[in-house]
Amino acid sequence: MKSRLEKHSEKRRGKKMKTQSLFLVIGIALLMSSPALGKNPLGPEYTIHYARGIIIDGDVGDWSNAEWVTYGASTVARTGGYAWNAPDAVCTFAMMYDNEALYCGARVEDDYISYNPNTTFYAWWERDGVQWFLDFTNNDEQEILYWPDYLVDFENYAGNSKWLPGEMIIAIGATEDQTDITTRRWPVGTRDGDRSDWNDFILPDGTIARGEVNEQWESVVVIDGTNYTIEVKVPWSSLEKSKYFSDPEGVDPANPTALGDLTADDMSNLGWELLLPDPLAGSRIGLTHLCIDTDLPAGGFDAQVMWVGDGDNDANWTEAVFAVPVRIGNWDLY
Repeated sequence: MKSRLEKHSEKRRGKKMKTQSLFLVIGIALLMSSPALGKNPLGPEYTIHYARGIIIDGDVGDWSNAEWVTYGASTVARTGGYAWNAPDAVCTFAMMYDNEALYCGARVEDDYISYNPNTTFYAWWERDGVQWFLDFTNNDEQEILYWPDYLVDFENYAGNSKWLPGEMIIAIGATEDQTDITTRRWPVGTRDGDRSDWNDFILPDGTIARGEVNEQWESVVVIDGTNYTIEVKVPWSSLEKSKYFSDPEGVDPANPTALGDLTADDMSNLGWELLLPDPLAGSRIGLTHLCIDTDLPAGGFDAQVMWVGDGDNDANWTEAVFAVPVRIGNWDLY
């Protein structure tokens, strides 16, 4: 018998998903998905539970129903991840959601925090911090459907490290000054297949975006010695503002970096999908997590560890599923 999770996923993606089992634990009403593997054969599936009453203050004590994941250099081989240049930091992260926002939390145990604001402003990889790598389309062939006349080598393009609409990074630096231009970076996939923190990109309205700072995010970092805690609230509305991957007028297949005037039917025929799944509950996105462990006092590309995958190729990440409520009487329990 198919679960509600499968019905939601099949309706959204139009193909058969892995069988899931839902268990309701009466008393605390905890919804769990059965253990499953994501896109990476070793990558454990992650569940984004529903948030209730989270306050962004650097104290994650109100994240009790979140799924927390801990990883470091000694553990990522088991989850299909990688460690570069012997990082010694250990990272624990979680995600939650509600109708207003996506919430990201992390705790990092380190022996030295290096955060030099004089490093290149968009180069989040030169400073200690954590990153959530997200692919909201979660579709390896999404790129092919966008511009069937634009891409030459479809198979190689869809499977390599190109970044396209719907793929993004939430990068938060290990500094309590969250107003600095070097933190809260927001690299996104562009229509020409580059990540926005790699090259300067000028939007049609004249805005220069390069791994931009998202001013709508609410973030707090608390440093305790050489350890730090991060809390971030990412309003759904803040993600929709990017013309990189959420253009209501559509895109011109012959000129994918320019805004077009495609109709809804045109977008449907091209396979265009909205950035955010609708409904969220039961939908799946691509996910991995990265921790930068730069022990250089001046900053710079030093060491890092990734939970699942080996870098930008989202085919090697895992999947996250938004928890589905269980209806009991007049109540939706998450």
